[in-house]
Amino acid sequence: MREIGNRSKPSKLPQSSKANIKNARVDEGEHRRNRTLILSAATAAAAVIVYYLFLKGGVLRSFRNTMPVGDDRAFDVVDIPGKGKGVVAMRDIEVHPYICIESDSSPAQLLKSRLRNLTPSQRDEYYSLSYVHPGKHLKSLSEDDITLAIFQTNGISAGDSVGLFPRTARLNHGCSAAFNSVYSWRSREGNLVVHAIKQIKRGQVDFFFSFEDPEMNSNLNIQQELLTTYMDTKRPRHERQAYVKSNYDFTCTCSVCSLPEVESRTSDKRLSKMTDLYQTFATWGRGEIDGITASRIAKDIWELGEQEGYWSERGRLAGDVVYVASAHSDERGVLAWAHLARKWFSIELGNDSTQALEMQTVLNKTRSHFAWGTRYPQLIELPAHVG
Repeated sequence: MREIGNRSKPSKLPQSSKANIKNARVDEGEHRRNRTLILSAATAAAAVIVYYLFLKGGVLRSFRNTMPVGDDRAFDVVDIPGKGKGVVAMRDIEVHPYICIESDSSPAQLLKSRLRNLTPSQRDEYYSLSYVHPGKHLKSLSEDDITLAIFQTNGISAGDSVGLFPRTARLNHGCSAAFNSVYSWRSREGNLVVHAIKQIKRGQVDFFFSFEDPEMNSNLNIQQELLTTYMDTKRPRHERQAYVKSNYDFTCTCSVCSLPEVESRTSDKRLSKMTDLYQTFATWGRGEIDGITASRIAKDIWELGEQEGYWSERGRLAGDVVYVASAHSDERGVLAWAHLARKWFSIELGNDSTQALEMQTVLNKTRSHFAWGTRYPQLIELPAHVG
């Protein structure tokens, strides 16, 4: 029986994965985990490990450009005060269409030949990516050090391997309600796909700076930044900020981390409660709670997410309740939760994703779910929300 409540999803390469890069797909709460990148004499050895994991394993992909979807002017990479570069909306972006589809550059070739096989513009694009600095105790970095540092900071898990996606790597981090975009690896096509999970309006911003020159303020407030998340942000502000500072060397000032103290504490309580509820929800798989309790917990998680503005992971949550309803032979529950799961899998992963298509199959034939009838019959609770 598969475990329910597992929030695994593609993530940037955890810094702890120097010697285990192919394990970059991680479980809930372990996204982008462990220590800040430290480069030293061990860098050369780490590069050799990376080379053998990728080159010897045959995981070689050519460098291909981002494939624009629809109007390529929907977003652009620009300089953002205090952040370096970021991705901003050039027009209104609706929920759920692909924002971009990107094929990965080959980290094996980058590390093996130090980018010599790439065009000058591709090399410039790679070297313009940010990386976590190694510490002030090192006076200088070699080209190999910088190449490896960029890879370790910007690498994104792609199935059983890791790739570099230069455009997606420009997406800055936001916590909880602040992030509006998610990405997923499509193994069938060999592409990373970025989706908008919220409407992204041109004319709104999620970063806060003030300049003496009114024209600079005017120019700043014409686009909303596209933000993804580098971690599981269902945790208090001080933990989130400590994590990104330790692992990515910046202090998060997203709209959620910038909330006034009272509002921030309220947000922290919601997020911590969601984490606790997910852990309890997962105990259904061990038979510690029944289907009614599991579905009630899922509804509570959904409601807290609605209050918080945390819309990520909804497809997986609803899909897990489909599993519960099927196991308890509840056709009514299967249909209700499968509608939600299909909708949110389509938003987060695409309507042609494996998960969305699986939910459509269940909707077409309710008893087709592999878990059907594996537990005692029970009518679970139906979702309170239709969206």
